[in-house]
Amino acid sequence: MRVRVCIVAGALWSASMLWTVPQAAGPRVARASQQPASAAHPAVDDRAVLAKYCVTCHNERTKTAGLMLDKVDLSDMPASADVLEKVVRKVRVGMMPPQGSPRPDAETAQALVAHLTTELDHAALA
Repeated sequence: MRVRVCIVAGALWSASMLWTVPQAAGPRVARASQQPASAAHPAVDDRAVLAKYCVTCHNERTKTAGLMLDKVDLSDMPASADVLEKVVRKVRVGMMPPQGSPRPDAETAQALVAHLTTELDHAALA
């Protein structure tokens, strides 16, 4: 419950930041799928990154930590929010993938976290 309250509070804060931007500046944050790739957050294919670095352990067969990322529907963020929030938390702090396993470079990991966070925030606002 505490996690959901924090997520909702974060989403509301994000929404308030969107509405405080002057009209001349345009929208401050566009949907991640509509943003051009930039040096700070290059475009990332969430499904490809998850398949390469996560699904080998977190799949329907092994169910490591109870996660089946091969079954996550990235097109339905509200239905996948609980699982994807776990992914964001673990990747953000560098706990996943674990040491000794193939890991994405820092830029790819950061882009994945940024994109998933943005999409989860949009889903929470909807």
